[in-house]
Amino acid sequence: MSSKREQYREAARECIRVAELTTDVKLRQILRQHAQEWLKLAYAEQDERFQGAVAAFNADKVIGPVQRQPVQQQQGKLEPKDE
Repeated sequence: MSSKREQYREAARECIRVAELTTDVKLRQILRQHAQEWLKLAYAEQDERFQGAVAAFNADKVIGPVQRQPVQQQQGKLEPKDE
């Protein structure tokens, strides 16, 4: 028995396969969008675990607030053009 992830990935593959067969541009776009949604579902669990890990990391305050260093811009000296 295949996992839900594999079922979702198979649905995405099928959308892409049908999209490649159709000559209707609008239908092809819709099928590709559906394929993307199936892939999002396939990997949503991993994303949720990642977001949970980031939240736990931030909750532990392992690092303080990030301070950005000011960016210095170098300005070159403009030479007058010979006319």
